[in-house]
Formats: sequence, C-alpha cells, structure tokens
Amino acid sequence: MTNIPQVHCKRKSLRTFHYLIILCWICLGCEFPKSNITNSDLNQAWQASLRDGKPIFIDFYTDWCRPCKVMDREVYSQQEIGDYLSDNYHAVKFNPEQIQEVEAFGETFALDDGLGVNTFIYFATQNQFRGYPTAVILSSQGDLLWFHTGNLSKGELLLALKSYN
Repeated sequence: MTNIPQVHCKRKSLRTFHYLIILCWICLGCEFPKSNITNSDLNQAWQASLRDGKPIFIDFYTDWCRPCKVMDREVYSQQEIGDYLSDNYHAVKFNPEQIQEVEAFGETFALDDGLGVNTFIYFATQNQFRGYPTAVILSSQGDLLWFHTGNLSKGELLLALKSYN
C-alpha cells in the first residue's frame, strides 16, 4: 500500500469563502430604490410650466449629502410621490454644486466660484438657503410658493404637494 498524501481544505475557510460569494452576489443584485424625479433640465421644466401652468418642484441635493440619499431612497422613490409629482408638477433634481450655468425664469444663473454653488439656489429660496436637502415649489413666474430644508416623510411631502398645485 502506498501512502498518498491527502490535502485537506479547512472547512471554515471554505465556508467563509462561500459566505463572501453569496454576500457579493446579493449586493450586486440588489439596487436601492431610486428617485422618481428624473428631470434635470430646469429650463425645459420652466418652459413646460409656462405652457400648462403647473408649478415646478425642485429637489436641491448634492452627491455627498447623506440626508439627500435618504430622501431619494425613502421618499422620492415611492410610487405615490412619483405619480403625484408627474401628474401635478414639473419635477427637477438640481445639484447646485455641479451645474455650471442654467437659464430659467428669464435669467442666466451661473456657478459662484466663491460660494461653490450655482446662484439659482439663492433665487429659488429667496436667499433663505440653509443646507441640503432643500425642496422648493415655484410658480411658472419663479415665485417661491413653498420650501423646506431637511428630510420630510412621505406624508409631509404629499401634504405640501397637495397644498400648492
């Protein structure tokens, strides 16, 4: 009889490897719900608002803002919010730190290098901007109808949306 060396795999390391593979598979397959606000063209929303009179809803956000991501995941991704916005508003997502220049409401708004944001955010909030996330509702003439800084629940947002359309 010859002795053939047997190679043994440690069960723990193999089990850990399987768990890691499963975890990666789950993470890659799962997507967080995304915002129903897909329009990023403020000028287009404004022109449409002039034609049909619907107000403009704007979500001011930044890529680094965790509360903004919570709003996308927990509020703006809700079907009821998306349906209400698309039926009654021209909804726009606006990142004032990335948009260099935008024309709307008969004006051109540009990135202020000193502040690091597009000056439209100050126009839209009537110089009351305090942080992110900020949501505003504007008339087709650019009048501020409502604004809120910070997170909102689905119910709070729906109440505001129903009050101003």
